[in-house]
Amino acid sequence: MDAELLALSGGFLSTVFLLLSAAEAVFSFNLSEVVKRRNQAESLLVDTRYSELRREYRRQISASRVFRATSALLFFFQIVLGGVLAAMSSTSSDSVLVDDHAVRWMGLFVIAATLMREYYRPYTGYLHALTLALDLSKLLRRVENDLYLMRSESPEKKTVQEVRAYVSSELDTYYYNELKAKLVSKQREAHVQ
Repeated sequence: MDAELLALSGGFLSTVFLLLSAAEAVFSFNLSEVVKRRNQAESLLVDTRYSELRREYRRQISASRVFRATSALLFFFQIVLGGVLAAMSSTSSDSVLVDDHAVRWMGLFVIAATLMREYYRPYTGYLHALTLALDLSKLLRRVENDLYLMRSESPEKKTVQEVRAYVSSELDTYYYNELKAKLVSKQREAHVQ
């Protein structure tokens, strides 16, 4: 009985060892294949200037958030503090004891917020940055579709050079339009002064 048990356990252990060896070979093959595909994908992203496009998109989204927050803060100072200041000045000075320094500082904040809002126009900057971000997101989606077609071996796929040339052309147009908008803005500032 012991000999039969030893023979069965030896057969069982050799089977388990054989299965583990096969599993290790399969997983190590798949892992190397995954690493190879990932390196190819990263290479495609670099070769097609996708990462530059993505970075510019993130910059415009960040700029739109800053402009929106600035616009909201200036609006708050202008409208809410202006309303508080108007309410304080409309009450008689006998019934409410208000510190003159507080009134003066609130008045200065309201004037500064109004001037900054009129001169810098953060809401216009927000709309401009948001428009650029939307244009870039449309370009990102198109490049992502082209990259998908390249990976899927589709008959209508584009080459890396075609995608790179398209992205370069669109980024050149984007940078030119952004520079043009800044020049127009500077010219308006010069005419205002």
